[in-house]
Formats: sequence, C-alpha cells, structure tokens
Amino acid sequence: MGSKKLVDILSRQGYCITYPSILELETSTAYSCASNNQLCPSGIQPTSILSSGVAWDNYDRFVETSSGKNTLHDTVGTIYQNIATEEELNIIQRNDASIEAPCNSSLNVRDLAGRRKRSFEEQSFEHLPYAKQRRPKFWHSSVASTEEPQNLINFQQSYFIWLLSHNLQIPNTPMCVGYNAKIFKDDSRIQKVEYLTQINNSPTDPAVVKETIRRSLQIASECQKNFFSVTYDLTMAKIALRIQSAEDEFKNLFISFGPFHIMLSFIKAIGKFISGSGLTTILIDSEILASGSISSFLSGKHFNRCRKIHPLLSLALQLLHLERFLNKMMRTRKILENT
Repeated sequence: MGSKKLVDILSRQGYCITYPSILELETSTAYSCASNNQLCPSGIQPTSILSSGVAWDNYDRFVETSSGKNTLHDTVGTIYQNIATEEELNIIQRNDASIEAPCNSSLNVRDLAGRRKRSFEEQSFEHLPYAKQRRPKFWHSSVASTEEPQNLINFQQSYFIWLLSHNLQIPNTPMCVGYNAKIFKDDSRIQKVEYLTQINNSPTDPAVVKETIRRSLQIASECQKNFFSVTYDLTMAKIALRIQSAEDEFKNLFISFGPFHIMLSFIKAIGKFISGSGLTTILIDSEILASGSISSFLSGKHFNRCRKIHPLLSLALQLLHLERFLNKMMRTRKILENT
C-alpha cells in the first residue's frame, strides 16, 4: 500500500500529491523536530513542580552474531513524570504565560541547489572524551535514628494477622503482597512515561554512557531541577558511577540501580545463608524445586523461580516458628496449672 508506484498512480488521478513531495514533507518534518533543542518529549511538562526521572536501558534488536560480539544493541531512555492535578496545571500555565517560547526559523531543509531535501541527514552525537575513571566513593552515614517509625506497630499487627490467618488455614488467604494490596490504600501518584531519542550505539560503550549522563543533565535543566534521579541497568550503572566520580559537573545527578538488579542481589544474599542448610533438600522433596535448578535458585539467576519460592519458604519457616511458640506456651501453661 505504501509503494511509490501506487502513490504515483493516485497522484496522476488527483487524489494525492506526488511521491517526491511526500518525501519533502517528511524530511521537513524530521528537520523541524530535530531543530528543537529540547530533549524532553512533548508529553512531558518542563517544570519543577512535577516529580520526574529518567531511566536508561539497552534495547535488543534480536539480531545476534555467531560469536556474540557486536550484537545490535541500542540505548533507549525513558522519562517518567507525575500527572499534574488541576491546581498544578493552573500554576504551570501561569508560568508558561510569563515565559516567551524561543522561535527557531532556520531549518536546513534545502540543498546547495536550493531544492528541498528528500532525505534526512542524521546528526550523530559527539563521542565525548572522559577523564580517567576513579573508583566511586559512596556516601556513608554514621547517624542512626533511635526513633521507630510511627506506623511500625500498625504494620507489625497487620503482618501478624496475615501470619495467623495462614496458621488457622483460613480459605483464600493471599500471600503477603496480595494481602497488603487488599488492606492498604495506594495513594501513589499516577505517572506518564515517554520515550527519549534513541542512541544507535551499544549501551556498554563508556562514551555512550557519558552521553546519557549529559542528556540526563540537560533534561534536569529543562525540568528546572537542581537534582535529578537517573536509573541505569547494572552494567551501565557501574560505568556511570565511575564517570560521575571523575567529573564534578555530574555531581547533581543521583545515579541508582534498577530495582530488578537490586532484588537479584538480595535474593543471591539470601541464597548464601540457606546454602547447605538442608532447605533445598526440603524444597526438592516437596516437589517445589527441581534438583537441577538448585544452583540458579541459590545464585538468584532465575528471577521468576526465586520470586515464587522465596515467599513460600519464608512463610513456611514463620509458621513453624509460630507453632513451636504456641506449643511451648501450652506446655508452660500446663506446668503452671499442675503446680
């Protein structure tokens, strides 16, 4: 349907413009979008009132080489922002009315002969050099709060009710996540997610990682943020932290790991504790875990399997602990009654 021959036939009949004219319009549109110096998509409000953040990850084009080297991975960024309330929209509109938008009328849409261009010439980013990387210094705080959270008692009580419900075998009692979803009201703000301009280079390249940091800093400036949160994939985050430690211009960015990798590290730490304790044998005998999956379960490499088994294992141990406590209390009560 989108072939050149079909468009030419429709153009001769007077139903549409010619194919070269379509190319000229598409090229002009591309240059018009490229002339906008802002990195924030049109759906994102460039304001400091709304909470915003950026995440960078790799995008696999599902094209792999035989050796695994030079696989076509692109770097894709996403930006998220709270959806503005009616009151916030009024404030944003008043601020926008007081600021005049710059007008950029110089578009490079004609060639040397003065004709409109029919192909878009992409301007690739500059491979910025970076200084010698130093090992990142993490902030350590020796100040510990002695006050307990105000909602700690309520949480402990609700958690014990959930554990007691499983002990009494009350039907349709969900697991911990489902239980909390039923009893707590989620007042979290709804956010919108937009894609940033894609970088057609490997995300593990230090120059590409530095470019993502530079773009994140520019987005923070457009959103009028003094400090900005940037989330990276684990491999990219390690490079980004080293670059940030070497250059002070990126110190206002808070570089964090993705929650997926944080959970994998936590699961691997739990696997270190239960390794050799006999719990894996119990899981195999109960047909919850296959004998060939012990290594991936303990190392946390199989996320879905670990996400399913660890809550079950934790609940079983807590129920055994509770039953032992109740039996001990019953024996103590009988001893006191007989004396």
